[in-house]
Amino acid sequence: MQLISALPPEWTVSSGSLPCPTLAAGATCHATLTYAPANALASGTVPIDFTYTDRFGVSGSASVAIPYRARNHFFYVPNRSAANVTRCALDVNGDPASCVNLTPTPLIYPVRIALEGNSAYVVDATARKVIHCAADADGDLTNCFDTGVQMPNYPSGIAIRDGMVYITDESSGAVQRCAADADGSLSGCSIMTPAASALASSIAFHGDAMYVGNAASSNLTRCTILPDGTPTACTSEPIAGMTGTSSVAISGTYLYLTNNGNNSVFRCTINADSSLSGCVNAGASGLNGPFGLALFGGYAYLSNLNSNALSRCTLDGASLLTNCTVYSQPALNQPGVLAIW
Repeated sequence: MQLISALPPEWTVSSGSLPCPTLAAGATCHATLTYAPANALASGTVPIDFTYTDRFGVSGSASVAIPYRARNHFFYVPNRSAANVTRCALDVNGDPASCVNLTPTPLIYPVRIALEGNSAYVVDATARKVIHCAADADGDLTNCFDTGVQMPNYPSGIAIRDGMVYITDESSGAVQRCAADADGSLSGCSIMTPAASALASSIAFHGDAMYVGNAASSNLTRCTILPDGTPTACTSEPIAGMTGTSSVAISGTYLYLTNNGNNSVFRCTINADSSLSGCVNAGASGLNGPFGLALFGGYAYLSNLNSNALSRCTLDGASLLTNCTVYSQPALNQPGVLAIW
């Protein structure tokens, strides 16, 4: 068997056993196709033409149309006052569409959400809980349950790294580390308080470095993560002009932080030793109490606490934030930190 058609643009044969001169009874001949579109496209089919020789030695040709589905991307924003989660699809232009408010399980004060694979973890700060929900292809959150994790004070930040879930406690500066089990439950939890950590509002990772944002400080805490996931060698990274951050996000070798008091976002360069340098105002405009920050598809999405609105800025060639837009919809309600999946 042998492919004879040229694949459409952006399709490639990434692996397989083609061509197959002969094929024993019960054996298979296969090819794995990879599609990497430069622009967002709708679902469709890709036609494949092939030749073959049957068991009687007769040559022939055939074709097959292979369907493919364009997976929607969604963003989720916890609404603390409404005790629900706003979910919107991202359209082909990166704009929010088909927004709905989800209440997948009773919540009290959801402040943050993190997703990986088909798992969504919602931090319910007042209840001092972390809720796990399954995320399906339509963006719905279902089969929710309490993971059993109890933070002693006020859980705020959450991040997932190498099968571990890290949860920050804003009141104490502690970080709780748990193993994420196959069903989404959390086990083997341990609490640590990294040196230099205070009012630990948010958390992000870059390689073997952990960065913890502080809610009312100009400093960011940086730690090295050991192979078992334990943070060590923690130090304080001063960032001039910062008044406190509620969200940290990383893209490439740049780290971004919301600067709540000054309605701005800062961008820092991550050096080879994981230290930070060259921290500047990233240039975002039209913000009003920026609380949540997520980076996706060449854009920065921000939830504004004071205006209950969503902003989107373009990441330009210098990795600064330009062409910012404030959306009239969705209508948020004391939004927390958003996530994109």
